[in-house]
Amino acid sequence: IEAVGGSAIIAPPDFDSISHFHVSLGSPRRGVLSLLRPKSGSTSPEAWVPDSVAGYSTINWDLASTLQGIERLFNQFRGDDALNETVFAPLNNRLDLDFRKDILDNLEGRITILQGFVRPVRINSGSNVYAVRLKNPEYVKNNVLPKLLKQVEQRVKVTTEGFGKLTAQVFQPGPVQTDSNASIRMPEICVAFIDDYVVVADSRYMMRQLADCSAGGSPPLKESLEYQLISDRIGAQLQDKECSAISFARPEESLQMFYELARDPKNRDRLKEVSE
Repeated sequence: IEAVGGSAIIAPPDFDSISHFHVSLGSPRRGVLSLLRPKSGSTSPEAWVPDSVAGYSTINWDLASTLQGIERLFNQFRGDDALNETVFAPLNNRLDLDFRKDILDNLEGRITILQGFVRPVRINSGSNVYAVRLKNPEYVKNNVLPKLLKQVEQRVKVTTEGFGKLTAQVFQPGPVQTDSNASIRMPEICVAFIDDYVVVADSRYMMRQLADCSAGGSPPLKESLEYQLISDRIGAQLQDKECSAISFARPEESLQMFYELARDPKNRDRLKEVSE
């Protein structure tokens, strides 16, 4: 690190504060700093991200350069080609694929994370969606996913289900939940391909939300006035340049969940029992 600087603006129009931080790094980067490889790219919400989400985050990262940095550091301590011999070779044998070529080299570099709340509200209603953009999604879908499913099916039940026009593989790691009034939500891991992304959700509820938005049944986040107001102001700060990452959250959604939990008579009874 050669230099660090920054500025802070308190109470500018439309914001509580705006802070700028600048770090000057030596070139070429060495050591741990060689792993930090954000890259510029689109941060606009994908067309299938619904306006109903409580949170949206996306980042563009040069994953290939980060992997090279990890390999260089690992081999420095463990010896030549140590990462391949101790990490990738066992994975290749276990999964019956070339983990580096078939998976890592197929990652385009954009990762999107969504948050939502499953209804009816429970203590763990919070649900996450992870989407990774691929260079060749068809290859992953036809050649990599079947081999991974073969490994998973030995441990958990896997079913193929339709969500509108989407088809997803659903993993049921625990017992099937039949009581809609249960206080704890059982995870339902859903894996689907949407455009160039492989999407993993931990609930059928969120997968249905994505499918509905993808089919045009609900408005997308990128057309939301609330999001556009924030996005336009960030764009002005960046002077219309592309950035690496953006995060958008609606904290009122979290507060709404707690409010609904507090209003539920069953939860009130549980709180009374715990307080005693």
